[in-house]
Amino acid sequence: MKQHVDRLLKHFIENGPSGVALSVRRNQHTLYENYLGYSDIEKKVQISADTIYRIYSMSKLVTCVAALQLYE
Repeated sequence: MKQHVDRLLKHFIENGPSGVALSVRRNQHTLYENYLGYSDIEKKVQISADTIYRIYSMSKLVTCVAALQLYE
């Protein structure tokens, strides 16, 4: 499974953003974790577990979806 997800993430950064981070957890166990690409292309700073993302108002969407799921 890891190889398939790695290929998907590599394809994603080749055609979209400069980097991605993905962590899949279930029952407090990490099933998959990987960081690919750059947080700063010009300075060649690679994405890591400590990379800070500027997501601005995107957290509102996540909060709304979580609230609606709880409502259901």
